[in-house]
Amino acid sequence: MSKKSELSRQNFDKLLAWLDSDRNIAGSKYESIRARLVEIFYARGCPVAEELADEAIDRVAQKVEVLSATYEGEPIRYFCAVAKNIFLEFTREPKTEELPDKLAEPAAAQDEADIYSQCLNKCLRKLSSMQQQLIIGYYQREKQAKIKARRNLGQLLGISTETLRVRAFRLRKDLEKCVLNCARQ
Repeated sequence: MSKKSELSRQNFDKLLAWLDSDRNIAGSKYESIRARLVEIFYARGCPVAEELADEAIDRVAQKVEVLSATYEGEPIRYFCAVAKNIFLEFTREPKTEELPDKLAEPAAAQDEADIYSQCLNKCLRKLSSMQQQLIIGYYQREKQAKIKARRNLGQLLGISTETLRVRAFRLRKDLEKCVLNCARQ
């Protein structure tokens, strides 16, 4: 991603003026645009949605003088286009994960895996049969078979593959919370 920039007061005022001549209406538009950008990033599974939304606003604010003179249409569309590019940059960044200080011994690792497996089964039983079918079907198979299976699952449930992806993502997040809570006990 690009370097972190701060939104200056001057650029913020120009941005509000571009959104609407009435400062109160402009403020409302700003808040709804920011909320929409955060929603977009969350829907794409981004863990730092608010930071990326702010980055999109900063980038638009840096170009607001040119935009106010040349851009025609609803400002939200321009913000969404910038957000799309920021998300693409975010997905290209290498992700780093912290490693534990000490690697677990094989026996301890196996015990931990057994605990998580038991918790996963327990949490899966709490889901409705439709949710179980969705989450298990979504994560089965590999490569082309996985793509075909997901397409078939979407057709079986009467939803698009995009809707299926979002539902599976949300279910997986709920399952992760449940498994972690169970494993802590």
